[in-house]
Amino acid sequence: MLDRIRRWINGVNEFSPDSFRHLKFPEVVRFIPSETSFSNLLLLEEALKILWSKKATYSIEIWKEEDLEFYLSSNRFEKLGELAYRLSAVYPSPKLEYPKKAFPEAKGYVASGFLKLEGSILGLKTLEDFDYDPLIHVISAIRNPCIIQFLFKPERTVIETFSGEYPLFRLRVAVSAFSEKWKNARDECERILRSFSVFNGFAKLKPVLSSPVRNSRDIFHRIAERKLSIFEGFRIMSSSLAAIAHLPLKGA
Repeated sequence: MLDRIRRWINGVNEFSPDSFRHLKFPEVVRFIPSETSFSNLLLLEEALKILWSKKATYSIEIWKEEDLEFYLSSNRFEKLGELAYRLSAVYPSPKLEYPKKAFPEAKGYVASGFLKLEGSILGLKTLEDFDYDPLIHVISAIRNPCIIQFLFKPERTVIETFSGEYPLFRLRVAVSAFSEKWKNARDECERILRSFSVFNGFAKLKPVLSSPVRNSRDIFHRIAERKLSIFEGFRIMSSSLAAIAHLPLKGA
C-alpha cells in the first residue's frame, strides 16, 4: 500500500500499449539516417528556417526499445515529406519506413515529464557553442525503453540580435520512460530530462516530472497525440532549436 501511494505521489502509472490501440494517432515515419559529420549538422538551422515558413507542427523523436530508432511526424501529412526532405540535407541518403505503430510498445510502468525554460530565449546554447554533438549526453542517459520527443511549430515572430534575424518556434521536449519497476522508470525519466542541462547558458532547461495532478499516462497521451497548444512548451530561436532537436550523430 505504501509503495502504491509513493507511485501515485510521483505520478507514475501502469502501462500497456493495448490500452491505446483503439485511439487514432498521427502517422509517423521511421527515418534511418546515414552517417554524417558534425559540420553537416550545422546545416540544420537553415533547414529549420525553411520549415518555419511552412506553418505546420513537426516532431523529431528518439525511440529506445531494443535499439535506438528515429521517427518523424507532422500534423499535416503532406508536410511530413517536407520534413524528411529537409533533414536529408543534414543526413544524406536516409531510408524511410512506415511502421505499424505510433509509439514504443513497452509494458510495465510509464514515467513521464517535460522541460520548461527559465530565463531569456537568448540564453540557451547553440551548435556553435560545441565542437561535438551535444545529444551524446542525452543518449548516454538512456538505460530503458523510452521515447524522447521534440515537438515544434513556427511562431509568427522573428527576433533580431546583433548577429542577425532568427525565426522563433514553440518547442515541447517531453519524455516517457518505461520499466517493469516504477522507480526505475521514474529515475530514467528524470535522468534523461536532466541531461538537457548541457544546453544551459544564462537560461536554464528545468525538468518537470509527473505528479498526481499531471500524471505520466496523461503526458504520454499528449506525446502520442503530437499536438502542441499555446500553453505547452516554450519559445525558442531557430539556432537553439537546431542544437536541441535533431537526430544524434552515429557514435553519439
